[in-house]
Amino acid sequence: MNWKIKCTLLLALLSTCLSVAFGQMMEVNEYANQVIANGGLNLREKPSKNAKILANIPFGDSVQYVSNKSWKIDSVVIPSLDYTPHKRKIMGHWVKVKYHGQTGYALDIFLSHIGKGKFHDEFKDSDEFRLLFNYCNCVYGNVHNPDLWTWYGYFKENDSTLIARKIDVSYYIDWDDMTCAQITHASEEKNLQFIIGTKTATLKKKVKIRASRVDVGYYGKTPLSEVQKELNRFSIRMDIEKIKDKDYPTEYRKLYLVHEFRQALLNPLHYGTPQDISFIGDLDGDGLDDYIISYSREKGGPTILYLSSRATPATLIKPVAVYESAYCC
Repeated sequence: MNWKIKCTLLLALLSTCLSVAFGQMMEVNEYANQVIANGGLNLREKPSKNAKILANIPFGDSVQYVSNKSWKIDSVVIPSLDYTPHKRKIMGHWVKVKYHGQTGYALDIFLSHIGKGKFHDEFKDSDEFRLLFNYCNCVYGNVHNPDLWTWYGYFKENDSTLIARKIDVSYYIDWDDMTCAQITHASEEKNLQFIIGTKTATLKKKVKIRASRVDVGYYGKTPLSEVQKELNRFSIRMDIEKIKDKDYPTEYRKLYLVHEFRQALLNPLHYGTPQDISFIGDLDGDGLDDYIISYSREKGGPTILYLSSRATPATLIKPVAVYESAYCC
């Protein structure tokens, strides 16, 4: 056998042995026991992608850990989240688990703890829409079963237009990056602004952007008089209330949607203070503005999708979906 081939095979064998040996010295996160893989997660006979498949575990189902040790380090490669041609390698561990009486190995890149976010109960009855963004986060409540939703990516065609296209959404856990472990990945990324999931609703496929990235004075760089002047263009008023609260050491900035003699508070105290209005335009085709607004609390905050067509007679607009953000450490 050619010496180069021998060396290559020897290095490959050494790499595998080191991966197994080093992996078995590491403990894994046993709380990450719910499947987040599209199409389900394969339970295999051995800790290898080529091993025999014992079962396919559906999205959202839970496994039971047999051991808290890593049996082998492995990886998957996905497109980079920065919209470049580069790839991103996500490292993970083969873990030994039990599912419906069968014991085998699964890759923990596709295991998470699908928890409830802080706003879950408030939005549990709003089961018509979901809001996602194509980046990483630390809130596991942002994970939704892809098979239950039709996902639309909203892509910036130019400075004044968004085009909605159907996309696929996938989830991964990067245990090597605990500053931003939960990854949401869209099948199409370039110029993607946000993602809306729906079960039955019909939204516009071509949307005029009335505004994006409206400055609400969060960073203190713009005088409040100029902020209010800009908000007035979109029928929004901001009031500032001094308040003593652990999340608001000095003030609470209230946003109101105003129409003739009526007004609706957009951010009750527990939402936080407005940080950014990332979108204003008519998403649902009723001729009225809809909004995506991000709020800041002490350790993160919600981004809320508001639709005018879902408002009740007593309200001007309704928050229909939430995407939660949090600091990971």
